[in-house]
Amino acid sequence: MGPESRNTSSFAVTGLEVSLEPTQPTEPTWRLMRGPHLVGDLYWRETDMFWRFCRFTPGPDWPAVRELYEAFAQWEDQGHPDADVRFGELAGPIAQLGLELETPDGTRMPVFRRAFVWIRDGEARVRC
Repeated sequence: MGPESRNTSSFAVTGLEVSLEPTQPTEPTWRLMRGPHLVGDLYWRETDMFWRFCRFTPGPDWPAVRELYEAFAQWEDQGHPDADVRFGELAGPIAQLGLELETPDGTRMPVFRRAFVWIRDGEARVRC
């Protein structure tokens, strides 16, 4: 390695400093919104293939959607029985809530049209 290369967290990148350690951001990466109401904040920690894994902090409107996400989590725990039918039954009501992911610059992405958001036990998975 030349002087312009650095080795950080066992990954060498020329001209850049990169850390492979999960981060703990202090500002949310996205806000999950239902109209003007805050459902919760998502703090992006790491990526695996197409999914971004986030810490989820509930907001004031979380109680309005919590039961739907908990039902989805229970279905996952059961190993996806009747996968095609149940997915629609569970995802449909979540999609009808009109949830949106809001970026720090105010751009919004409709959940289930431009972004998928799964929430469970203080964790969220995002694909957008």
